[in-house]
Amino acid sequence: MSAIYDRLLSDPDLSTALSEVGIFLFDFQTGKSISSATWIEEEFGDSLFRGDANWIKSIHPQDRKQVAQSVDRIYRGEQRVFQELFRLMKADGTVRWVLSKGRAIGKGQGKLPLLFVGSDIDVTAYKDVQARMEQNLAELETLREVAAVIGSSLDFGDTVSRVLEQTRRIIPYRTATVQLLDEQGLRVIGGFGFDNLEKVKSFRFPYPHEGSLSTRAIQELRPIMSGNVALDFPGFVQPDDSNPIVSWLGIPLFRRGQVIGLVTADSPSARAYTSRHLQLAATIGDHISIALENARLHDETYTMVMTDALTGVGSRHRLSIEGRLLYETAFRNGHSLGVLMIDIDHFKKVNDTYGHDVGDRVLRKVCTTWAKSLRSTDLIARYGGEEFVILLPETTFDAAQALAERLRRSTQALGIDDLPYPVTISLGVAARVPGEGGGLEALFHEADLQLYKAKQAGRNRISPPNPSA
Repeated sequence: MSAIYDRLLSDPDLSTALSEVGIFLFDFQTGKSISSATWIEEEFGDSLFRGDANWIKSIHPQDRKQVAQSVDRIYRGEQRVFQELFRLMKADGTVRWVLSKGRAIGKGQGKLPLLFVGSDIDVTAYKDVQARMEQNLAELETLREVAAVIGSSLDFGDTVSRVLEQTRRIIPYRTATVQLLDEQGLRVIGGFGFDNLEKVKSFRFPYPHEGSLSTRAIQELRPIMSGNVALDFPGFVQPDDSNPIVSWLGIPLFRRGQVIGLVTADSPSARAYTSRHLQLAATIGDHISIALENARLHDETYTMVMTDALTGVGSRHRLSIEGRLLYETAFRNGHSLGVLMIDIDHFKKVNDTYGHDVGDRVLRKVCTTWAKSLRSTDLIARYGGEEFVILLPETTFDAAQALAERLRRSTQALGIDDLPYPVTISLGVAARVPGEGGGLEALFHEADLQLYKAKQAGRNRISPPNPSA
Protein backbone atom coordinates (compact mmCIF):
# COMPACT_ATOMS: atom_id res chain seq x y z
CA MET A 1 0.00 0.00 0.00
CA SER A 2 2.81 2.45 0.94
CA ALA A 3 4.48 1.80 -2.44
CA ILE A 4 1.34 2.99 -4.18
CA TYR A 5 1.23 6.13 -2.05
CA ASP A 6 4.92 6.78 -2.70
CA ARG A 7 4.34 6.54 -6.45
CA LEU A 8 1.39 8.93 -6.27
CA LEU A 9 3.43 11.43 -4.36
CA SER A 10 6.69 10.97 -6.28
CA ASP A 11 5.54 10.75 -9.92
CA PRO A 12 5.38 14.35 -11.23
CA ASP A 13 3.16 13.52 -14.20
CA LEU A 14 0.71 11.58 -12.07
CA SER A 15 0.72 14.25 -9.37
CA THR A 16 0.02 16.94 -11.97
CA ALA A 17 -2.81 14.93 -13.51
CA LEU A 18 -4.44 14.35 -10.12
CA SER A 19 -4.03 18.00 -9.17
CA GLU A 20 -5.59 19.24 -12.42
CA VAL A 21 -8.76 17.21 -11.87
CA GLY A 22 -9.07 18.58 -8.33
CA ILE A 23 -7.59 15.66 -6.38
CA PHE A 24 -5.49 16.38 -3.30
CA LEU A 25 -3.56 13.97 -1.14
CA PHE A 26 -1.64 14.28 2.12
CA ASP A 27 0.69 11.73 3.73
CA PHE A 28 0.66 12.25 7.50
CA GLN A 29 3.83 10.12 7.94
CA THR A 30 6.13 11.94 5.53
CA GLY A 31 4.37 15.31 5.14
CA LYS A 32 4.37 14.89 1.37
CA SER A 33 1.28 16.18 -0.43
CA ILE A 34 -0.47 16.85 -3.70
CA SER A 35 -2.45 20.07 -3.77
CA SER A 36 -5.45 20.48 -6.01
CA ALA A 37 -5.26 22.97 -8.84
CA THR A 38 -8.02 24.95 -7.13
CA TRP A 39 -5.57 26.01 -4.42
CA ILE A 40 -2.49 26.26 -6.63
CA GLU A 41 -4.02 28.36 -9.45
CA GLU A 42 -4.75 31.26 -7.13
CA GLU A 43 -1.48 30.84 -5.21
CA PHE A 44 -3.32 29.72 -2.10
CA GLY A 45 -0.53 27.30 -1.24
CA ASP A 46 -0.71 23.61 -0.49
CA SER A 47 -3.60 21.51 0.68
CA LEU A 48 -5.31 22.52 3.89
CA PHE A 49 -3.94 19.31 5.48
CA ARG A 50 -0.34 20.42 5.06
CA GLY A 51 0.03 20.77 8.79
CA ASP A 52 0.88 24.45 9.25
CA ALA A 53 -1.51 27.25 10.15
CA ASN A 54 -0.97 29.47 7.09
CA TRP A 55 -3.64 27.78 5.03
CA ILE A 56 -6.40 29.16 7.26
CA LYS A 57 -5.55 32.71 6.15
CA SER A 58 -6.64 31.81 2.62
CA ILE A 59 -10.17 31.01 3.75
CA HIS A 60 -12.87 33.65 4.13
CA PRO A 61 -13.11 34.85 7.76
CA GLN A 62 -16.74 33.78 8.03
CA ASP A 63 -15.84 30.20 7.02
CA ARG A 64 -12.55 29.72 8.88
CA LYS A 65 -13.89 28.43 12.18
CA GLN A 66 -16.04 25.69 10.65
CA VAL A 67 -13.29 24.47 8.28
CA ALA A 68 -10.58 24.59 10.99
CA GLN A 69 -12.75 22.54 13.35
CA SER A 70 -13.38 19.89 10.69
CA VAL A 71 -9.66 19.61 9.87
CA ASP A 72 -8.82 19.40 13.57
CA ARG A 73 -11.26 16.50 14.03
CA ILE A 74 -9.42 14.60 11.27
CA TYR A 75 -6.08 15.20 13.06
CA ARG A 76 -7.52 14.00 16.36
CA GLY A 77 -9.00 10.91 14.74
CA GLU A 78 -12.52 11.94 15.74
CA GLN A 79 -13.84 11.68 12.17
CA ARG A 80 -12.75 10.02 8.95
CA VAL A 81 -14.84 11.95 6.44
CA PHE A 82 -14.34 15.59 5.56
CA GLN A 83 -16.87 17.70 3.60
CA GLU A 84 -17.01 21.47 3.68
CA LEU A 85 -18.24 24.28 1.44
CA PHE A 86 -16.18 27.43 1.89
CA ARG A 87 -14.76 30.47 0.20
CA LEU A 88 -11.12 30.92 -0.81
CA MET A 89 -10.02 34.53 -0.81
CA LYS A 90 -8.22 35.83 -3.86
CA ALA A 91 -5.54 38.48 -3.73
CA ASP A 92 -7.85 41.02 -5.42
CA GLY A 93 -10.50 40.58 -2.70
CA THR A 94 -12.83 38.38 -4.70
CA VAL A 95 -13.61 34.81 -3.65
CA ARG A 96 -13.95 31.33 -5.11
CA TRP A 97 -16.47 28.92 -3.65
CA VAL A 98 -14.96 25.47 -3.09
CA LEU A 99 -16.66 22.20 -2.22
CA SER A 100 -13.98 20.06 -0.55
CA LYS A 101 -14.62 16.37 0.13
CA GLY A 102 -12.26 13.64 1.33
CA ARG A 103 -11.61 10.64 3.56
CA ALA A 104 -8.87 9.56 5.96
CA ILE A 105 -7.22 6.22 5.12
CA GLY A 106 -5.46 3.83 7.49
CA LYS A 107 -4.08 4.52 10.95
CA GLY A 108 -0.63 5.81 11.68
CA GLN A 109 1.07 7.05 14.81
CA GLY A 110 -1.26 8.07 17.61
CA LYS A 111 -4.61 9.06 16.25
CA LEU A 112 -3.30 10.33 12.91
CA PRO A 113 -4.43 8.54 9.76
CA LEU A 114 -1.85 7.33 7.26
CA LEU A 115 -3.20 9.28 4.38
CA PHE A 116 -5.94 11.67 3.45
CA VAL A 117 -7.40 11.72 -0.08
CA GLY A 118 -9.92 14.24 -1.28
CA SER A 119 -11.10 16.48 -4.07
CA ASP A 120 -11.75 20.19 -4.47
CA ILE A 121 -14.50 21.36 -6.79
CA ASP A 122 -14.79 25.01 -7.77
CA VAL A 123 -18.53 25.73 -7.42
CA THR A 124 -18.32 29.51 -7.77
CA ALA A 125 -20.43 29.53 -10.93
CA TYR A 126 -23.11 27.46 -9.24
CA LYS A 127 -23.12 29.70 -6.20
CA ASP A 128 -23.41 32.77 -8.42
CA VAL A 129 -26.42 31.24 -10.17
CA GLN A 130 -27.93 30.32 -6.82
CA ALA A 131 -27.36 33.83 -5.48
CA ARG A 132 -28.99 35.35 -8.57
CA MET A 133 -31.94 33.00 -8.25
CA GLU A 134 -32.33 33.83 -4.57
CA GLN A 135 -32.06 37.53 -5.36
CA ASN A 136 -34.62 37.19 -8.14
CA LEU A 137 -37.00 35.30 -5.87
CA ALA A 138 -36.55 37.90 -3.15
CA GLU A 139 -37.14 40.69 -5.66
CA LEU A 140 -40.23 38.94 -7.02
CA GLU A 141 -41.62 38.58 -3.52
CA THR A 142 -40.83 42.23 -2.82
CA LEU A 143 -42.49 43.24 -6.09
CA ARG A 144 -45.56 41.22 -5.14
CA GLU A 145 -45.71 42.88 -1.74
CA VAL A 146 -45.08 46.32 -3.24
CA ALA A 147 -47.83 45.85 -5.83
CA ALA A 148 -50.27 44.69 -3.15
CA VAL A 149 -49.57 47.70 -0.93
CA ILE A 150 -49.66 50.21 -3.80
CA GLY A 151 -52.99 48.89 -5.00
CA SER A 152 -54.59 48.62 -1.57
CA SER A 153 -55.92 52.18 -1.46
CA LEU A 154 -58.38 53.98 -3.72
CA ASP A 155 -57.66 57.42 -2.31
CA PHE A 156 -55.53 59.27 -4.86
CA GLY A 157 -53.37 61.17 -2.37
CA ASP A 158 -52.81 58.07 -0.28
CA THR A 159 -51.93 56.07 -3.40
CA VAL A 160 -49.27 58.62 -4.40
CA SER A 161 -47.73 58.36 -0.92
CA ARG A 162 -47.78 54.55 -1.06
CA VAL A 163 -46.19 54.57 -4.52
CA LEU A 164 -43.21 56.60 -3.30
CA GLU A 165 -42.85 54.70 -0.04
CA GLN A 166 -42.97 51.26 -1.66
CA THR A 167 -40.79 52.14 -4.67
CA ARG A 168 -37.97 52.78 -2.22
CA ARG A 169 -38.00 49.08 -1.26
CA ILE A 170 -36.67 48.09 -4.68
CA ILE A 171 -35.09 51.27 -6.03
CA PRO A 172 -33.02 53.17 -3.44
CA TYR A 173 -33.33 56.94 -3.52
CA ARG A 174 -32.86 60.06 -1.43
CA THR A 175 -35.79 61.93 -2.95
CA ALA A 176 -38.51 60.94 -5.39
CA THR A 177 -41.51 62.49 -7.13
CA VAL A 178 -44.68 61.53 -8.93
CA GLN A 179 -45.31 63.77 -11.92
CA LEU A 180 -48.39 63.90 -14.17
CA LEU A 181 -48.24 64.98 -17.79
CA ASP A 182 -50.69 67.56 -19.14
CA GLU A 183 -50.74 70.19 -21.86
CA GLN A 184 -48.43 72.48 -19.85
CA GLY A 185 -45.81 69.77 -19.21
CA LEU A 186 -44.97 67.63 -16.19
CA ARG A 187 -46.56 68.69 -12.91
CA VAL A 188 -45.26 67.36 -9.57
CA ILE A 189 -48.20 66.03 -7.54
CA GLY A 190 -46.30 64.23 -4.79
CA GLY A 191 -42.83 63.75 -3.39
CA PHE A 192 -40.76 62.08 -0.70
CA GLY A 193 -37.59 63.15 1.10
CA PHE A 194 -37.84 66.89 0.43
CA ASP A 195 -37.48 69.51 3.18
CA ASN A 196 -39.98 71.72 1.38
CA LEU A 197 -42.41 69.51 -0.55
CA GLU A 198 -44.80 72.37 -1.31
CA LYS A 199 -42.01 74.19 -3.13
CA VAL A 200 -41.27 71.08 -5.18
CA LYS A 201 -44.98 70.59 -5.95
CA SER A 202 -44.99 74.07 -7.49
CA PHE A 203 -42.49 72.92 -10.12
CA ARG A 204 -43.51 72.37 -13.72
CA PHE A 205 -41.09 70.78 -16.16
CA PRO A 206 -41.53 71.53 -19.86
CA TYR A 207 -42.37 68.71 -22.23
CA PRO A 208 -41.04 68.05 -24.77
CA HIS A 209 -37.68 69.58 -23.90
CA GLU A 210 -34.50 68.94 -25.88
CA GLY A 211 -31.96 66.92 -23.92
CA SER A 212 -34.33 66.36 -21.00
CA LEU A 213 -34.05 62.96 -19.33
CA SER A 214 -37.78 63.07 -18.56
CA THR A 215 -38.57 63.72 -22.20
CA ARG A 216 -36.41 60.76 -23.20
CA ALA A 217 -38.19 58.43 -20.80
CA ILE A 218 -41.59 59.52 -22.10
CA GLN A 219 -40.72 59.49 -25.80
CA GLU A 220 -38.78 56.21 -25.67
CA LEU A 221 -41.49 54.60 -23.50
CA ARG A 222 -38.97 53.06 -21.12
CA PRO A 223 -37.17 53.84 -17.87
CA ILE A 224 -34.12 56.08 -18.29
CA MET A 225 -31.24 56.46 -15.85
CA SER A 226 -28.26 58.75 -15.52
CA GLY A 227 -25.20 58.32 -13.35
CA ASN A 228 -24.25 61.99 -13.76
CA VAL A 229 -27.11 64.38 -14.57
CA ALA A 230 -24.81 67.40 -14.86
CA LEU A 231 -23.02 65.64 -17.72
CA ASP A 232 -26.03 63.96 -19.36
CA PHE A 233 -28.39 66.94 -19.08
CA PRO A 234 -26.74 70.27 -18.16
CA GLY A 235 -30.18 71.93 -18.01
CA PHE A 236 -31.34 69.65 -15.18
CA VAL A 237 -33.29 71.62 -12.54
CA GLN A 238 -31.92 70.98 -9.05
CA PRO A 239 -34.75 71.19 -6.46
CA ASP A 240 -32.22 71.96 -3.73
CA ASP A 241 -28.83 73.36 -4.70
CA SER A 242 -27.37 72.54 -1.27
CA ASN A 243 -28.01 68.80 -1.86
CA PRO A 244 -27.53 68.35 -5.60
CA ILE A 245 -28.86 65.30 -7.41
CA VAL A 246 -26.15 63.28 -9.15
CA SER A 247 -27.85 60.05 -10.25
CA TRP A 248 -31.40 60.03 -11.62
CA LEU A 249 -33.93 57.45 -12.75
CA GLY A 250 -37.27 58.11 -14.47
CA ILE A 251 -40.10 55.58 -14.80
CA PRO A 252 -42.78 56.44 -17.39
CA LEU A 253 -46.39 55.68 -16.43
CA PHE A 254 -48.89 54.44 -19.00
CA ARG A 255 -52.67 54.38 -19.32
CA ARG A 256 -54.20 52.60 -22.29
CA GLY A 257 -50.92 52.85 -24.17
CA GLN A 258 -50.47 56.57 -23.50
CA VAL A 259 -47.90 58.10 -21.15
CA ILE A 260 -49.66 59.86 -18.27
CA GLY A 261 -46.69 60.80 -16.15
CA LEU A 262 -43.43 59.86 -14.54
CA VAL A 263 -42.02 58.59 -11.26
CA THR A 264 -38.52 59.90 -10.62
CA ALA A 265 -35.93 58.69 -8.12
CA ASP A 266 -32.53 60.23 -7.46
CA SER A 267 -29.37 59.87 -5.44
CA PRO A 268 -26.48 62.12 -4.39
CA SER A 269 -24.05 59.34 -5.40
CA ALA A 270 -22.66 58.90 -8.89
CA ARG A 271 -23.77 55.84 -10.90
CA ALA A 272 -26.20 54.81 -8.15
CA TYR A 273 -28.47 52.91 -10.55
CA THR A 274 -27.81 49.79 -12.61
CA SER A 275 -29.44 47.91 -15.46
CA ARG A 276 -31.15 45.75 -12.82
CA HIS A 277 -32.79 48.85 -11.39
CA LEU A 278 -34.09 49.64 -14.87
CA GLN A 279 -35.62 46.16 -15.13
CA LEU A 280 -37.27 46.52 -11.74
CA ALA A 281 -38.47 50.00 -12.66
CA ALA A 282 -40.15 48.69 -15.81
CA THR A 283 -41.97 46.06 -13.76
CA ILE A 284 -43.07 48.29 -10.91
CA GLY A 285 -44.08 51.01 -13.36
CA ASP A 286 -47.00 48.91 -14.60
CA HIS A 287 -48.31 48.42 -11.06
CA ILE A 288 -47.92 52.11 -10.27
CA SER A 289 -49.82 53.11 -13.40
CA ILE A 290 -52.71 50.77 -12.61
CA ALA A 291 -52.89 51.91 -8.98
CA LEU A 292 -52.88 55.61 -9.89
CA GLU A 293 -55.47 55.10 -12.62
CA ASN A 294 -57.77 53.16 -10.28
CA ALA A 295 -57.40 55.81 -7.60
CA ARG A 296 -58.05 58.59 -10.11
CA LEU A 297 -61.19 56.89 -11.41
CA HIS A 298 -62.36 56.31 -7.85
CA ASP A 299 -61.80 59.98 -7.00
CA GLU A 300 -63.68 61.06 -10.11
CA THR A 301 -66.54 58.69 -9.34
CA TYR A 302 -66.60 59.82 -5.72
CA THR A 303 -66.66 63.45 -6.80
CA MET A 304 -69.50 62.75 -9.24
CA VAL A 305 -71.54 61.03 -6.56
CA MET A 306 -70.81 63.59 -3.84
CA THR A 307 -71.12 66.74 -5.98
CA ASP A 308 -74.04 68.27 -7.79
CA ALA A 309 -72.91 68.45 -11.41
CA LEU A 310 -74.69 71.74 -12.20
CA THR A 311 -73.92 73.90 -9.19
CA GLY A 312 -70.77 72.30 -7.79
CA VAL A 313 -72.20 72.14 -4.25
CA GLY A 314 -72.75 68.90 -2.39
CA SER A 315 -75.19 66.31 -3.63
CA ARG A 316 -78.03 64.88 -1.58
CA HIS A 317 -75.88 61.75 -1.14
CA ARG A 318 -73.11 63.85 0.38
CA LEU A 319 -75.63 65.56 2.62
CA SER A 320 -76.80 62.17 3.85
CA ILE A 321 -73.27 60.97 4.66
CA GLU A 322 -71.53 64.11 5.91
CA GLY A 323 -74.67 65.50 7.50
CA ARG A 324 -74.85 62.53 9.85
CA LEU A 325 -71.15 62.96 10.71
CA LEU A 326 -71.73 66.63 11.55
CA TYR A 327 -74.76 65.73 13.64
CA GLU A 328 -72.87 63.01 15.54
CA THR A 329 -69.95 65.38 16.17
CA ALA A 330 -72.31 68.07 17.50
CA PHE A 331 -74.06 65.48 19.69
CA ARG A 332 -70.74 64.19 21.07
CA ASN A 333 -69.38 67.68 21.81
CA GLY A 334 -72.64 69.19 23.00
CA HIS A 335 -72.55 71.96 20.37
CA SER A 336 -75.47 73.51 18.55
CA LEU A 337 -76.00 72.54 14.90
CA GLY A 338 -77.72 75.03 12.61
CA VAL A 339 -79.77 74.19 9.52
CA LEU A 340 -80.90 76.51 6.74
CA MET A 341 -83.47 75.26 4.27
CA ILE A 342 -83.50 77.51 1.18
CA ASP A 343 -85.88 77.75 -1.77
CA ILE A 344 -85.43 80.01 -4.81
CA ASP A 345 -88.67 81.93 -5.20
CA HIS A 346 -90.76 81.31 -8.33
CA PHE A 347 -87.97 79.33 -9.95
CA LYS A 348 -90.39 77.41 -12.20
CA LYS A 349 -91.40 80.73 -13.73
CA VAL A 350 -87.75 81.45 -14.59
CA ASN A 351 -87.43 78.16 -16.45
CA ASP A 352 -90.80 78.39 -18.17
CA THR A 353 -90.47 82.04 -19.22
CA TYR A 354 -86.76 82.53 -19.89
CA GLY A 355 -85.54 78.99 -20.52
CA HIS A 356 -83.50 76.43 -18.66
CA ASP A 357 -80.18 78.05 -19.64
CA VAL A 358 -81.14 81.13 -17.63
CA GLY A 359 -82.41 78.90 -14.83
CA ASP A 360 -79.10 77.06 -14.74
CA ARG A 361 -77.22 80.36 -14.52
CA VAL A 362 -79.40 81.38 -11.59
CA LEU A 363 -78.62 78.15 -9.73
CA ARG A 364 -74.88 78.42 -10.33
CA LYS A 365 -74.66 82.09 -9.44
CA VAL A 366 -76.63 81.92 -6.20
CA CYS A 367 -74.55 78.95 -5.04
CA THR A 368 -71.33 80.82 -5.80
CA THR A 369 -72.64 83.85 -3.90
CA TRP A 370 -73.72 81.82 -0.86
CA ALA A 371 -70.35 80.02 -0.71
CA LYS A 372 -68.61 83.36 -0.11
CA SER A 373 -70.48 83.75 3.18
CA LEU A 374 -69.86 80.22 4.42
CA ARG A 375 -67.02 78.73 6.44
CA SER A 376 -64.94 75.77 5.25
CA THR A 377 -66.63 73.66 7.92
CA ASP A 378 -70.14 74.45 6.67
CA LEU A 379 -71.87 72.06 4.29
CA ILE A 380 -74.10 73.24 1.46
CA ALA A 381 -75.99 70.70 -0.64
CA ARG A 382 -78.66 70.69 -3.30
CA TYR A 383 -81.69 69.10 -1.75
CA GLY A 384 -83.68 68.88 -4.96
CA GLY A 385 -84.60 71.19 -7.84
CA GLU A 386 -84.29 74.76 -6.57
CA GLU A 387 -84.12 73.76 -2.89
CA PHE A 388 -80.87 73.76 -0.90
CA VAL A 389 -79.75 72.87 2.62
CA ILE A 390 -76.87 74.40 4.57
CA LEU A 391 -75.55 72.73 7.74
CA LEU A 392 -73.75 75.02 10.18
CA PRO A 393 -71.60 73.28 12.83
CA GLU A 394 -71.21 75.00 16.21
CA THR A 395 -73.79 77.61 15.27
CA THR A 396 -76.50 78.94 17.57
CA PHE A 397 -80.00 79.77 16.39
CA ASP A 398 -79.30 83.52 16.45
CA ALA A 399 -76.12 83.10 14.40
CA ALA A 400 -77.91 80.86 11.87
CA GLN A 401 -80.74 83.39 11.62
CA ALA A 402 -78.27 86.25 11.02
CA LEU A 403 -76.51 84.25 8.28
CA ALA A 404 -79.86 83.50 6.64
CA GLU A 405 -80.62 87.20 6.45
CA ARG A 406 -77.22 87.95 4.89
CA LEU A 407 -77.79 85.26 2.26
CA ARG A 408 -81.24 86.65 1.49
CA ARG A 409 -79.90 90.16 0.96
CA SER A 410 -76.86 89.10 -1.10
CA THR A 411 -79.10 86.98 -3.35
CA GLN A 412 -81.55 89.83 -3.96
CA ALA A 413 -78.62 92.08 -4.92
CA LEU A 414 -77.53 89.72 -7.70
CA GLY A 415 -77.97 90.53 -11.34
CA ILE A 416 -78.59 87.65 -13.74
CA ASP A 417 -78.16 88.15 -17.49
CA ASP A 418 -81.47 87.86 -19.41
CA LEU A 419 -83.49 87.98 -16.20
CA PRO A 420 -85.24 91.37 -15.82
CA TYR A 421 -86.00 91.09 -12.10
CA PRO A 422 -83.94 90.18 -9.03
CA VAL A 423 -83.70 86.67 -7.70
CA THR A 424 -85.14 86.20 -4.22
CA ILE A 425 -85.08 83.32 -1.77
CA SER A 426 -87.07 82.08 1.18
CA LEU A 427 -85.33 80.46 4.12
CA GLY A 428 -86.29 78.31 7.08
CA VAL A 429 -84.01 78.30 10.11
CA ALA A 430 -83.51 75.69 12.83
CA ALA A 431 -80.69 75.21 15.32
CA ARG A 432 -80.23 73.31 18.57
CA VAL A 433 -77.95 70.96 20.43
CA PRO A 434 -78.54 67.39 19.16
CA GLY A 435 -80.24 65.20 21.69
CA GLU A 436 -82.89 67.75 22.68
CA GLY A 437 -85.39 65.97 20.49
CA GLY A 438 -85.18 63.72 17.41
CA GLY A 439 -82.25 63.21 15.08
CA LEU A 440 -80.95 64.99 11.99
CA GLU A 441 -84.17 64.26 10.09
CA ALA A 442 -86.14 66.02 12.82
CA LEU A 443 -83.87 69.07 12.49
CA PHE A 444 -84.41 69.06 8.72
CA HIS A 445 -88.16 68.75 9.22
CA GLU A 446 -88.13 71.70 11.62
CA ALA A 447 -86.24 73.89 9.11
CA ASP A 448 -88.53 72.72 6.30
CA LEU A 449 -91.64 73.76 8.30
CA GLN A 450 -90.11 77.20 8.81
CA LEU A 451 -89.38 77.43 5.09
CA TYR A 452 -93.02 76.65 4.38
CA LYS A 453 -94.05 79.47 6.74
CA ALA A 454 -91.70 81.90 4.97
CA LYS A 455 -93.20 81.04 1.59
CA GLN A 456 -96.73 81.27 2.92
CA ALA A 457 -95.94 84.67 4.37
CA GLY A 458 -95.06 86.06 0.95
CA ARG A 459 -91.55 84.72 0.15
CA ASN A 460 -88.27 86.69 0.08
CA ARG A 461 -87.95 86.31 3.85
CA ILE A 462 -86.72 84.03 6.60
CA SER A 463 -88.67 82.17 9.24
CA PRO A 464 -88.70 82.61 12.12
CA PRO A 465 -88.17 86.29 11.32
CA ASN A 466 -84.99 88.00 12.42
CA PRO A 467 -86.05 90.79 14.83
CA SER A 468 -83.04 92.89 13.82
CA ALA A 469 -83.81 92.67 10.09
